[in-house]
Amino acid sequence: MPEIDGYECSACGLKLPAGQEGHFYVASDMGERVPCARHDESGTIARVLGVDEEIISSCAWNPASRRVPVDLMEERIGYISPCVCLECLTAFGLDLKRDARKCPACGNAGVKTELEIVDGPCPRCGEGRIYPSSAIPGSVPR
Repeated sequence: MPEIDGYECSACGLKLPAGQEGHFYVASDMGERVPCARHDESGTIARVLGVDEEIISSCAWNPASRRVPVDLMEERIGYISPCVCLECLTAFGLDLKRDARKCPACGNAGVKTELEIVDGPCPRCGEGRIYPSSAIPGSVPR
């Protein structure tokens, strides 16, 4: 499958960023959201929570055996989804389970995830549809 380089409106040419992949995070004791490194999620979680990595790994296989770490992980681990404000077109990330769907730039509540926007109407012109740039004839890769 080809890598998606961005998204574009089929009518007005509005370009939306891609590559702002969603990612897991773990909240530190101070509430800072620490992104989990790809392919080392359990290592990042263990370091931030101050527990042995094996405990984190074993919870995935047998949560009943380690109830306290599971509760702590459920409380402190989240997922950031790439989002776009439909008003000002700012791209940003939100934890959809914990954060209000509100644009940090303009305060508008008209916010959609990247997945909700793709193959839908253009938020700027309303006439075209948003597709991967590679699917738009004549689109120039970034």
